[in-house]
Amino acid sequence: MNISTEALIYKAALEDWCSTNGGIAIVVSNLRMLWQQAAMESDRVRALICYVGESARGPFSRAAATGRVDRQWQIAFTRGRGLNEDRGTSLTDTVGNADPFLDLVENGRDKIRCLFTTSVEAPLDYKGMEPMSMGNLIVDGYTIKFSTAHDLPGLTQTSPTGNPI
Repeated sequence: MNISTEALIYKAALEDWCSTNGGIAIVVSNLRMLWQQAAMESDRVRALICYVGESARGPFSRAAATGRVDRQWQIAFTRGRGLNEDRGTSLTDTVGNADPFLDLVENGRDKIRCLFTTSVEAPLDYKGMEPMSMGNLIVDGYTIKFSTAHDLPGLTQTSPTGNPI
């Protein structure tokens, strides 16, 4: 499975959930864009999906031969707090017609954890969830981190002209 297909699977899994809650799912190109999007004022739920790289599986002596990699992903769930006297109220209580944000984050996390088609080793390797923080930047959101296992295509030796050696 290529990386773009995998990103689209995560987006599709979260689009219905986001739209039901008045929001959107977006694939972003890098962590900087993720933070730029997360810092934007919004009163709707957003899922920001970011591929953050991959690493070869195993020690050097085996990594090239096996061709297995672990792809790293981060998904940020954000939503503005709304206008309440107690800014934490929207995390735990229904405010207006908005469900508690912590419940929404759990639901989004579980949508991803339940996908068994994006890794050759099911289930995907869920690493955890944490509040979004970056220096003094205040963002109302949480990031989940996970990885998926993939086998790279086999290599062939070819000459510069494209003919097998």
